[in-house]
Amino acid sequence: MAAYPLRERADGTPAPSLVTAVWSLADGAVRLAYARYSPRRGAHVLARSFTLRPHARLSRVPPPPERIRAWLQHPEQLTVSFRVVHPLTHRMAELILPLAPAGGAPVTRAALLSRDNQGVAGPSADPGSGSCVTPYPDTTVPQIGAHRSRARRSPHPGERPEGLVAKCRPAGTRNGMIKRALWQGLIAGTAGGVVMTLGEKLEQAITGRPDSHVPARVLQRLTGLPERPGKQPLLVNWAMHFGQAALLGVLRSVMSQSGQRGPVASAKFTVVRLTNDQILENATGVGAPPSTWPRRELVIDVLHKSVYAFTTGVIADALAHRSAGPGPGQRHAHLRPGRHPDFGPLPRQDAYGR
Repeated sequence: MAAYPLRERADGTPAPSLVTAVWSLADGAVRLAYARYSPRRGAHVLARSFTLRPHARLSRVPPPPERIRAWLQHPEQLTVSFRVVHPLTHRMAELILPLAPAGGAPVTRAALLSRDNQGVAGPSADPGSGSCVTPYPDTTVPQIGAHRSRARRSPHPGERPEGLVAKCRPAGTRNGMIKRALWQGLIAGTAGGVVMTLGEKLEQAITGRPDSHVPARVLQRLTGLPERPGKQPLLVNWAMHFGQAALLGVLRSVMSQSGQRGPVASAKFTVVRLTNDQILENATGVGAPPSTWPRRELVIDVLHKSVYAFTTGVIADALAHRSAGPGPGQRHAHLRPGRHPDFGPLPRQDAYGR
């Protein structure tokens, strides 16, 4: 069965946690295994296992204070975690409260840790942690118990632990999204250009097609550089070839940041790349509309630009997912999976608008 946290894969698809139960007829015990999706490993990893035996039952719910105190004073019990789930996005966040060591000072706010829906841990006050749990602005945090001798009672369902407030932070500022898109897009676009170039060299070795000097001619006419017939300077050719690849990568990164990821987004980006080439080449008079090209030349160009677009897309999607998690569009889609007309927008604070 599915369980929280509902994490996301690199392509933005949901990867819920899994719980499996096995009932043993021999002793009547129920054995539970709880596995969470690990974004780093790309697979589910066993996180907990429990054995529920018929004779081990709680006589009271919640358990009596002395029972809780014994659990908290156990040598292996080092922290207490408070978890909340956002009612709209179903993303889980966790605040980790260290237990005061024997004879230790009160736990301060600086000692608190948070873990986001993807399992990334960091200081609770870190605005980039993506946490939906932040402490009240008190200097110290109430201890679970001085010298672990007194245990705070467990909160009832729906009750907030003392000293904590659950609230969800925005998806991030628009400026932050643009900054991420700039550097991530330049990386993704450059990598896509390198992979495309390697593919072109392989194709040329097979087909015998000569090098194209169209990029250099376009750059010369755009910038006013002197032209010359025949073969063009290699550096000018590469400057246009890789510069255009890197700059267009920023657009693909913006798509990723907004939540447009995966093969469909890369297919749309392929059209953008081809359109960009044709605008520049036709506007400068270096090229002609693709409908006038030989079919073989047209197929080769579309193939290489597709390699560029999909490579750039894979890298941009991975970087966006690692730095910001699902984009607003993906979170909106996850609220109600499937195809539905006129489904209301995300809360304003969960998107990149003003």
